Amino acid sequence: MRIQLSSSWAGGHNLIDVTRLANAAALKDYPSYVLKQSKKWSELKNEEMRSSTTPNVQRIDVAFTGFPKSDAVLSMAKGVSTPYDCAKHLSQLLRDRSVLALVNGMPYDMHRPLTCECELDFIHFKDIHHDPTPANLAFWRSSQVLLAAALVSSFRKEYELSVLDFPQTSLESGSFVVDVRLKAPPSAPQIADWKPAPQDLRAISERAQRIANASLPFEVVETSASQTATILEDPQRMQVLAAEATAEAASKSFSLYRLGDYVQVYPGPPLIASSGLIGRFSLTSMKCLGRLSPAFCGPAENENQMVYRAQGIGMPTAFLTHFTTFDILMRRARETNPEAPATPIYLASS
Repeated sequence: MRIQLSSSWAGGHNLIDVTRLANAAALKDYPSYVLKQSKKWSELKNEEMRSSTTPNVQRIDVAFTGFPKSDAVLSMAKGVSTPYDCAKHLSQLLRDRSVLALVNGMPYDMHRPLTCECELDFIHFKDIHHDPTPANLAFWRSSQVLLAAALVSSFRKEYELSVLDFPQTSLESGSFVVDVRLKAPPSAPQIADWKPAPQDLRAISERAQRIANASLPFEVVETSASQTATILEDPQRMQVLAAEATAEAASKSFSLYRLGDYVQVYPGPPLIASSGLIGRFSLTSMKCLGRLSPAFCGPAENENQMVYRAQGIGMPTAFLTHFTTFDILMRRARETNPEAPATPIYLASS
């Protein structure tokens, strides 16, 4: 009888510890560098909170303009209170189902502190009073971060995996995408031919599902480029951000998110309120694009550093999906996403 080993690879090494991932206690089992990032994030967040409450708390009026019209005006703490805090004062329904806030009509993170007097409303996935498109797009972006959180904690500790980029793809493309750098130790065989076995994809998907089921908030703190670099200590990620930023965007702050202990910068529009809003979720494929460009690691350091592209699919909890329907979506999500760049800037030329 022939037994298929995890991670179908001629090198014979299993890159993913399926047994460990099957243990529910592994939910918080992140690499030490991730825990270090989380600690630094907390310290910066606490510093931000102290600066907003010293020498005293300033109050701002937040006018709720949503449905049903209640003309409620909340007195909240400037730089401390968030739209989520406001929702808790208004109703349990708003607190639990809101995906994004609308602050003066613009999409806004539910856990981002309010800094001025404003009008406030909320969007959910089945909203009939607002266009739900911003909520759906935020779900897509947040699913990328959830997938990244699952990936960085799924590989054996001797293999280093970090996020390079979150390529932007539309809902219609059929999958969201995360590009990662996978580095093997010097003693390991070449990993260019490694590809995950079906049980590896299932194990990572199940880990992501457990993170989602934990209903963790997508917390956020505004950081400068230097603060972001200090917290992440990830030169490749910072190099990608710098290369993709416009001259105007380069001078602005970053949105540094935390999901549980996982910390990552995500440029652009806001993310959803909580991982608990993510229902069915699956990593459908993980393919090697090629070697990491020497410009991102040095000419003598890219021998065993590969760029992998992970694709996935997910559905909000607000939409009940039959398993046969989701299976069709998964099959489509396995196909190469045509909207993701085939030769990103961090890929070595062939």
